[in-house]
Amino acid sequence: MVVTQQKPLIVQSDRTLLLDVHAEGAEDARAAILPFAELEKSPEHIHTYHITPLSLWNAASAGFSPADVMRVLACYTRYPIPSGITESFSDTMSRYGKIRLVAGPSAAPLSPGAGGGDMPAELLLTASDKAVLAEIEAAKSLQKHLTKNALGFTLRLTDRGSVKRELIRMGWPVQDEAPFVRGEALEIALRETCVSGRPFAPRDY
Repeated sequence: MVVTQQKPLIVQSDRTLLLDVHAEGAEDARAAILPFAELEKSPEHIHTYHITPLSLWNAASAGFSPADVMRVLACYTRYPIPSGITESFSDTMSRYGKIRLVAGPSAAPLSPGAGGGDMPAELLLTASDKAVLAEIEAAKSLQKHLTKNALGFTLRLTDRGSVKRELIRMGWPVQDEAPFVRGEALEIALRETCVSGRPFAPRDY
């Protein structure tokens, strides 16, 4: 086994990453893994991160590929990366973008957005893979929210969060491209004097 003692990262087979904060390059490694790993514990010497399906989907939505993730791990790992991790990353990240949520094609507007266009009352959940659509249709937990049509499924605007949460639980992240209403501007004013009478101003940074 080749061991590179100066490298700060230890990659484990359960997708846990141990970061030796005292090792050379620890800060660079921390910044590099943040797009695809979640911090779990940060005691004094070893910080623990975990690569989860959600963190990988977030990375995929930001343009990261499985090869990008592996390249970062290979750059900072102290020990050889456990076998099989590459395949699991590819399978997980490939699921992002297969299901899309867009404005319903024939939905009547619910309300006008201030400068943001009309907000549809219905949304459309669609996927190019028929097997994925069949899995969604078979999910009993989604049946009360979805109505099947030729393009996929329609859902009410109010069910948007519930459907996305359930699909994530099933292992299918939703690429949400449906619009939001831009709310009215909220005007606020900061006071110049504290209750104590001392001057008040936000810090310049």
